[in-house]
Amino acid sequence: MDWSGHNAANRAHINNIRYNAECALEAADAARSGNRNVMAGEHASSGGTHPKLPADFDEFQHNLLSIRDLLVVLYESLADGTDPGEQPRHCRRNSETSEFRKVRNLGDNPPEFSNFYTPYNKAFYDECPYNNLDPLQNEIRLLEIIMDHRHDSLEFKLHQNLALDDVKSMYMALSYCAGDPKVTEEVIVNGLTFNVFSTAYAALQEVHRSQQLALAEGKHVRCNIWLDQICIDQSDRIERSHQVELMREIYANAESVMVWLGHDTTDGSGARFLRQQLCLVADYHEQLRRGADEAQKLEQLNLYVVETTKAHFQSLNGLKLKNTVEGLTAFLSSPWWTRCWVVQELVVAKEARLVFGINSLDWFSFSVGIVILDKTFKHLQSIFTGELDNGSSLSEENSKTIDSMLDRYDSIAVFSFFDEVKKMWEESSKPSLTVMLEHSRGRESSDPRDRIFAFLGLVDSGYEIAVDYCHHKTSEESANAFKNLLTDTARRIIIQEGSLDILSHVELDARGDDNDLPSWVPDWTSPREGDVQLLYTNCSSIFQNFPYIGQKAYNVSKNTAIVHFGKEMPDGPYKYLSVQGFIIDEVAAANTFGEREGNESPIHMADRWERIIAQYQGNYLYLAQCKSIWGALWEVFTRGLLHKTKYQNDLTPEGMGQFDNEIASRLSGMMNGWRFFCSPKGYLGLATHRAQPTDLLCIILGAHVPYVIRKNGLYYSLVGEAYVHGLMDGEAMRWGELVHRMQTLTIS
Repeated sequence: MDWSGHNAANRAHINNIRYNAECALEAADAARSGNRNVMAGEHASSGGTHPKLPADFDEFQHNLLSIRDLLVVLYESLADGTDPGEQPRHCRRNSETSEFRKVRNLGDNPPEFSNFYTPYNKAFYDECPYNNLDPLQNEIRLLEIIMDHRHDSLEFKLHQNLALDDVKSMYMALSYCAGDPKVTEEVIVNGLTFNVFSTAYAALQEVHRSQQLALAEGKHVRCNIWLDQICIDQSDRIERSHQVELMREIYANAESVMVWLGHDTTDGSGARFLRQQLCLVADYHEQLRRGADEAQKLEQLNLYVVETTKAHFQSLNGLKLKNTVEGLTAFLSSPWWTRCWVVQELVVAKEARLVFGINSLDWFSFSVGIVILDKTFKHLQSIFTGELDNGSSLSEENSKTIDSMLDRYDSIAVFSFFDEVKKMWEESSKPSLTVMLEHSRGRESSDPRDRIFAFLGLVDSGYEIAVDYCHHKTSEESANAFKNLLTDTARRIIIQEGSLDILSHVELDARGDDNDLPSWVPDWTSPREGDVQLLYTNCSSIFQNFPYIGQKAYNVSKNTAIVHFGKEMPDGPYKYLSVQGFIIDEVAAANTFGEREGNESPIHMADRWERIIAQYQGNYLYLAQCKSIWGALWEVFTRGLLHKTKYQNDLTPEGMGQFDNEIASRLSGMMNGWRFFCSPKGYLGLATHRAQPTDLLCIILGAHVPYVIRKNGLYYSLVGEAYVHGLMDGEAMRWGELVHRMQTLTIS
């Protein structure tokens, strides 16, 4: 039959049915992923209830996929005049899998901000080389290197429709930093040219090189590779969303993960130094094996490591010192460390190998080297900034090289965080999403949604945040959708964690006047400025400047959060957070509110504030367990943690005067970004520098620290954290006067 006479109306009707099938698929995928709207009145303490999916839901979703594919085939048939009983071009059955190849959706326009869909590959996608993957079978694709290829470029065979359970430990997963999407190299995939990121190409070259060496040694090799840019159809946002949700399992089930850090332009001294540290520890630990008890062994080992590493650097001079420092700096400065997705890719790996140029290092060796570098760093600073053992000074060139390494010290906290999360994962423990998202502030991603999506695989599934790479036609639509994602993420964190500690992560300093996010919602793409939040302060590290996984220092409310979420419009996003709490006082009385003056030392600052609040001697002044104003001031300046240190018995002018320069410097730094206050009712404390004297101090159920809020019409807006002396461990919850003033506080 000649189908060419079918008119456009018939094709439009078929396309409309196809569109409805797509919408139904999206709804089904959202239901499976837990993307269900929680009723505005849901309480975090109860966790809410959700309707269960029907028993035949999987079959229903599978049928939708089949209907969608057949409708696409029919539409193409009507469009090009072929018989729908035949297979149209670009939709032939695959002889291996009997699956239909994909047809590009009409009008499909992949998001421009997704650099994984590089415009250089339009010709590749137009050939429709991909089969549909069955999400119910967790199917993936793998690349096989063709060693006897006939092209100048690397050549691969793409294996499709592989159930993940069937290929466990049968492939290598690559982890890399994509870099500039405009810088690409050609490879051949199933006979078609594909423009792969230059960084991924370099990683593939390294794999190819290692396979050539194995063949030269007479070994039979068949290397299967999972590379996201090629193995995921980047032009299909539905597949992309599903594969991203599967990413954790893809990396966890790989035989190994190769981390490509880039080309090493140094002589490799940095990687060799890190590798040698493991040998150093192993050799000395063997000597101690039959010696003292474990505590003494550890102390001796730490001392040995520090002294040996110091001696190693002191023995270097001239070119060797320069090469070692440059090598370490280059290794620690790879852009790979800055990416969001690499945390998951590394943490879940059975075996991870860091490859930097021709040098490689397994993760365990690297982590040992970093721990040693961390322990010896303050000693190395004195070595680098002083004279060498031979009495000579460092050259200007070497000094600049060493300065660049010293600048990388903050990054060591990042590496330690990687290691800590990896250990938690191996022990079947999972970090909170709040901690992971705080970490994401220092990461980078081509798509801002990945600041959230990249960490979902490492946390409990109870957060129920769906991965959706929906494309929006305008930048305004994209911005509104991302704002809604941030708000929904904050809401789900509060519900899942039963805590309001997320309020400590709101970065109001970095927000512009045009930012209309609710004040209780963090924007994880904004950098954190100023001092670290109180929530993660701990006495073991006064300068804690990175998400702290462990016991929190305070617990002001000793209760679970009771919350209510509200919307401005019934079909709009959530805007209001109603909490249970009580107002303690206004922030400050007149003339008792201010910041550190210049480089004022802690002792001078205490003297000044003691004089300022002397007017309250005749009135009520809450000193808590302290015997003097001086002692209370020091507790405030150190955020109540000084009594947990060796200085707890020195809370006097004479005792505090014995502080060494290092401690004095740390305490001075702790006042940056904070204002001291004495409230009208006599409470002493610290408030964020954004606070005003007439703002309100409050305690909120489910929060570990007090907060400053500001009356804004019918609602309140969040200003920031506060430290209130004598109330940080739940003392106020035992005072009937305050508890009886419990009320609903609605924050917008």
